[in-house]
Amino acid sequence: MEKTQQSKEDLVVQVALRAGRIMIENGSEITRVEDTMTRIARNAGVP
Repeated sequence: MEKTQQSKEDLVVQVALRAGRIMIENGSEITRVEDTMTRIARNAGVP
């Protein structure tokens, strides 16, 4: 895997984790958090 591809994947994971944390801190249901994080990753092309 190229370094730029790995960097992109790392950034996507960081964004998904941050979104999940914000949602949990504000009382979202875990299923919604999981769905949102999955959607972020899939839309960015990260499996």
